Amino acid sequence: MSDNGNVESHTIRLLQEMRGEMAEFRQEIRADVAELRQEVTQFRQETERRLGVLEPAVVNIIGAVTAVAKTQEQHTALLLAHNEKLVEIQRTQNVMEKDMRGIRGRVERIEDHIGLVKA
Repeated sequence: MSDNGNVESHTIRLLQEMRGEMAEFRQEIRADVAELRQEVTQFRQETERRLGVLEPAVVNIIGAVTAVAKTQEQHTALLLAHNEKLVEIQRTQNVMEKDMRGIRGRVERIEDHIGLVKA
């Protein structure tokens, strides 16, 4: 029985060592988890702080972009109206140029007929 008792006490010692190591491991895990929780909490607080700063800026940017879009729509409408007027002016100019060429041709024929132009 002495050998058997020795084996039992050795097994008990190994189990006690294992329990001790497990307890240390659990404490390390708890410490790591606590540290991780603290880091996550700090990260969350920092993120919320940054979002608190960014949110009003984003709202202002959205408002500015909306205002620019409205202004751009107005400018586009003005440009389209001006384009229509320019097309009309160009048509009128073309008609006037044709009329002027016709008048010039008539004047040249009259001058040729009267003899004011000498070749």
